[in-house]
Order: sequence, then C-alpha cells, then structure tokens
Amino acid sequence: MDQIVTEERYVRQIPIMGETGIQRLKQSKVFVGRCGGVGGTVVNYLIRSGVGNLICAHGGKIVPEYLNRMQLAYEGDVGKPCIDAFRDKTEKINPATEIEYIGKNITEIDNLDEVLDGVDVLIDAHPLFEERYELNDTALRLNVPMVSGAMYGDEGYVFSILPKKTACLRCLYPERPKFWTNIKVFPALGMGPGIIGCSMAREAIELLLKNESPLLGRMLHFDLTDMDFSVLEMPQVDCPH
Repeated sequence: MDQIVTEERYVRQIPIMGETGIQRLKQSKVFVGRCGGVGGTVVNYLIRSGVGNLICAHGGKIVPEYLNRMQLAYEGDVGKPCIDAFRDKTEKINPATEIEYIGKNITEIDNLDEVLDGVDVLIDAHPLFEERYELNDTALRLNVPMVSGAMYGDEGYVFSILPKKTACLRCLYPERPKFWTNIKVFPALGMGPGIIGCSMAREAIELLLKNESPLLGRMLHFDLTDMDFSVLEMPQVDCPH
C-alpha cells in the first residue's frame, strides 16, 4: 500500500515535469532558513512535490501569535520547540522526505558552510535582515542559488538569485531599513505569507529542475489591499558581493 501511495502521489505532476523531473526532485536537497508563515509554506509544498531532502533551521518555541499564519503549527503546539512542532506535521505530510531539523536560527549556526554542503537551493524565509544578509552572503560565497521572499502586512515580494549573474539582496537593500528593528515590527495576515511561500516553492522547483526561473533578475511584488501583482526588473548594481 505504501508503495502505491508513493507512486500515485506525484501522478499529476508528471505532465508538468515528467518522470525524470520527479526523480530529480527526489534526489535534491534544499535548505530552508526559518519555517514560519513563509518558510513553513515552502516546506509544506516542497515535500508535497517530492523534494527528497531538506535542512530546516528555526529556533525558539511556538507562541500563540504564530498561529494566524504558520501552516506547521497548531494550537496544541504552543510552548513546544518550533522544530518539534514542525517535525510532527511534516512526517504526516510526506514521510518519504528526509528532513534534518536544526533548532537554531541561521545567525546562531557556527558551522554554516558545513551544514550547507551538498545543498542545491537555499530558501531565505527570514524575518530579520541580519539573517537574510547572512544567507545571501553565504549563497554568493558557496555559489548556490537562493530564493528570497518577505512580507509586510498585505505586501510581499519574491525574487531568485544566481550568484554573480543576478542582483542579490544587498543590491536591493545595501543597508538594513531603519524601521526593521525586530521580528515584531511588521503586521502579518496569513494569506500574504502563504502566497509568498507558494511562489518561493515554485521558484525553487524551477531552479532544481532547470537551474533557471522566471524571477532571475526580476521581482514578483504584490499588494493584496487592491490585488495588484507586478513583476519588476531588478538590475544588478555595483555590489561588492
């Protein structure tokens, strides 16, 4: 029965990516930095799509204000370490995916290069610019593609990076915005992170299968207040990275 479920799980993806694509996803490895409203959505859809290996880094414990937007956190998880709550859900979604959980945020990981050895795509779902810069700079140093996404209230954006070939996060934000002081400064409604996370998961799959994507050198921006969706050019500036 388990074998039948495993084979039939991806049958509707075959017209899109073929059986070769399914096998490639099974052999792929993705790092997800933070698995909350944005990153948890990415994780959900990557493992549903059959990505075979993930590394998920997220510190702290589940608190009630997470519950309006985190797909991998339920009310009964309040007080639990985040990675324990996430592990419980992902094992039920697709036990075939091997996931290594790290109970730290990226700025707390001392051996980051070692952790990321063999990773095919990086996912930047971090809420803090210190964390986002850390993964951006690591992606460029290790020459690994990265998908980055962020939200603020009803607004959000997603873009992808091919190191040395496209604009990076520091091209977009040379310095941290002054208002972005901590994790609690931005309002959040669950639909925004959900849209961002779904878009990032699709971008990651494109990079895994083709090493290219629609948002290389471009940014998807949306504002749900008036349902405005735009794709903007992201020029590469004279960035030291």
